[in-house]
Amino acid sequence: MGRTKLRKSLRKLLDKKLDKPKLIPATLGAMINGIETVKVANRVGFVYARIRGSDSEIVQAFNEQTNYIYGLPVLLRKDRDRYYVEGRDISRYDEWTSGYANLAPHGRQHSLYGGDDIVWVHKKQITPFGVYPYSGTSVRVNEDWFLLDDSYVYFTGTIIDLQGLRPGSSNTGRFASIYYNTTNRNISAITGSTFSTIPMPDNIDGYIPKIGYSIGIPLASVFLYGGQQNVTLSDIYDLRPIIQGYSPEYIYNRPTLRIYDSGVFKVTGSAINFGTSLTVSVTGTTAHVNVTNVDADTLDGQHGSYYTNADNLSSGTVSLARIPSTLTGKDADTLDGQHGSFYQNASNINSGTLSTDRFSAYSDLVAESKVGASTGQVADARWVKQAFLGIYDITEDFTTTTPSGWSWKTGTGFVTPGIIQLRNDSVIRAIINSTSTDKSYFYRNWDTGRSNVSALIWMFGSTNIYSGIRVENDTNFIEVYIRLDSTSPRFKFCGNINGTEYILSDYNTTVIPPYVVIAFNRSGSSWSSWLPQIVISGLVTVITSFGVTQTWQPTRVGWVTKWVGVDWNESYIDWMRY
Repeated sequence: MGRTKLRKSLRKLLDKKLDKPKLIPATLGAMINGIETVKVANRVGFVYARIRGSDSEIVQAFNEQTNYIYGLPVLLRKDRDRYYVEGRDISRYDEWTSGYANLAPHGRQHSLYGGDDIVWVHKKQITPFGVYPYSGTSVRVNEDWFLLDDSYVYFTGTIIDLQGLRPGSSNTGRFASIYYNTTNRNISAITGSTFSTIPMPDNIDGYIPKIGYSIGIPLASVFLYGGQQNVTLSDIYDLRPIIQGYSPEYIYNRPTLRIYDSGVFKVTGSAINFGTSLTVSVTGTTAHVNVTNVDADTLDGQHGSYYTNADNLSSGTVSLARIPSTLTGKDADTLDGQHGSFYQNASNINSGTLSTDRFSAYSDLVAESKVGASTGQVADARWVKQAFLGIYDITEDFTTTTPSGWSWKTGTGFVTPGIIQLRNDSVIRAIINSTSTDKSYFYRNWDTGRSNVSALIWMFGSTNIYSGIRVENDTNFIEVYIRLDSTSPRFKFCGNINGTEYILSDYNTTVIPPYVVIAFNRSGSSWSSWLPQIVISGLVTVITSFGVTQTWQPTRVGWVTKWVGVDWNESYIDWMRY
């Protein structure tokens, strides 16, 4: 491109370019009739501005850029004959580059009435008497002026810690309602009932403690839960009404009473005198007014003679004392045509059911020797059990957890189970709810004429548990038992003489016997020289002798069970024969 063409192109471009507006420094506002004035009357959007701050050169400028602040430094732009506010003159004061926005007035834009950008204020954003999180489990109650009784009261605000009101257990919660106590003029709180938070209840309003005006002004209810470390805004339920309350003294001692008769106002006063025809009885805070000593002319529109005429009776039963009769108090000869002997004959009973107090089928069968194990007899549960197992003469069926003569051994090495229950009326269930290595031994005195003892036992649990029979004296013991080994799944039949265990049979199986009958026998002619012998019957049968010759006499016999480092295992015993 040649030099001449370049000059023409630049000239055309410059002719189309807008000139940079010339900005004029000014100050908002002017003294009008001795009053500092910013807005121009009757000209919406126009303000007074002093060119370069001079009172001698005041102009009216259209302003939609800044707030209407008297003395605010601004920059003006002149377009033909009209001035416009371009913005603040921030070069005159450096600190004006930040801080207030100084926007043009636009409050109506956010107003509910006529605005198109309405600001909706939540109740929690209203700060007087508001309850807000402070630190941890503490909340802040804001200050406020309010009307109490007939006087205005200023509350200065306070901090209240709710940590001690949390429920003690995890997965539980409760609400603490905070209120202004109109009796002592302090902030107080009451807690509601505890509930499970897994899941949260649907009707949480039923758990929020109610604050009546007789005790204070409700402010908020705070949701608290076990282990809570911080109260958040979402935990706070705002309960503030329009703040106005009454103290109990004011409620109960109002200076004026308004008296009405059937809804028609009669008079005001400070007391009511009920006179002689009315009596008042008080129960708690309730007064009951009773009418007495009044002689009415009519009752339900009827005179007294109406009620003394028997022809007007329409319900109820007349007392025999009011009926003249020669039969009153007499002994009749027959009843429905039958003499008394007819009703004493059981053959004449034709309906209803005899009470067990009058007839017991079981007692009748026992009296007639119809219960037992012989031909022509009915077997009860005990005979059925003995016949099923093939073992008779059961001496203890354990129909109670504390049969006569039995007790749990205590002292070093022994512990009483934490849970002892009776199951199905004839089974004792024992649970040791700890990881103790001690045994549990339920025993009675040994019958010296015996040479054997047997019992039905079983157990339920994980591993390292055994259950069986133990005989002992003060210095010696022998145990025979079934044991679940720690190498699962495995169970063993074992004997134990004074702490030395003998493995009689070892089974590696996933099938645990549903029950085991264990029998302990003495093999020998007397207690002076004998061998312990075990018979175990259940999933398999084991019959064996073990150990060495014994020379001591047992003095106690019973059921022994043990858990090794495992809690909440269960052992059962159904019966014992000794």
